[in-house]
Amino acid sequence: MNLFTAIMICSVFHTNSITNAMVMTGSNNNPLAITAVVNGIRSKTRTDFKSEADALSYAQGQIASGNTVDIGVLQIPSLWLDKLTKRGISLNDLLKPCKNLAVGTDLLNEAEAYCASRTDSAGERDDCALSFYRTSSPTAGLAYATMIQAYAKAHPVKSNPINHQIDFEGWQSDPNRQLPTPTFGQSAAEPTSDSTDSSNEQNTVDNTDNSADTTT
Repeated sequence: MNLFTAIMICSVFHTNSITNAMVMTGSNNNPLAITAVVNGIRSKTRTDFKSEADALSYAQGQIASGNTVDIGVLQIPSLWLDKLTKRGISLNDLLKPCKNLAVGTDLLNEAEAYCASRTDSAGERDDCALSFYRTSSPTAGLAYATMIQAYAKAHPVKSNPINHQIDFEGWQSDPNRQLPTPTFGQSAAEPTSDSTDSSNEQNTVDNTDNSADTTT
C-alpha cells in the first residue's frame, strides 16, 4: 500500500497534507522508524531494523533506560503510551503503519479540538495542536509545528473531507479522550529536543519521491 492510499484509508485527521508532512519529515514512511530522545535531545532516527521485533526491543530498551522514543510512521511520542495503553493500544501496535496513522491522527484530532476551545485563531490552533502532539505542550514544540506546516504547504495532498469530519464538542465531552488543557500565553522555552528537528527535516525532505504526491 502506498503512502497516499494509507493516509486516505487510515488517517482520521482532516488535512492529509499535514499527515503526509508528519510522515515524510519524521520517518520517511518507514513503519519501523524509532527516534530516541535522550536528555531532551532527539537522536538521528533509526530506520535499519530488520523486523518489528528488533524495533520493539530497541524502543523498549530506550524506555527502560529512562528515555522517550518517537515511534513508527507518524513518530508518535512515547509520552502518550500510558494514555494509549488504557485504550488497549500497545507499543507494538504503533509499529504497524495503518494503526500508527489511525492512532497518531486520533491524538492530533484531540489536540486540535482542545486547542480550538482555547483560541479563535486558526493559525494558533494548528500550531498548538502540532506542538501538543509532539511535546504535550501548546508552545514547546512550535519549531516542529512550523516545519510540518512548511512541508505541507510545499507538498499538498488531496484530502477527503467526507471521511475526516471533526465534532469538536464531541471530542471535548468524552472524558476518555481528554488531554491536559493547553494554556495559551504561558511562558515556555523551546526544549532542546526540538533543536534537532531541522537536522531531521534535512534527512527526510531530500527523499520526497516517496511522499503522497497526489495533489488537489
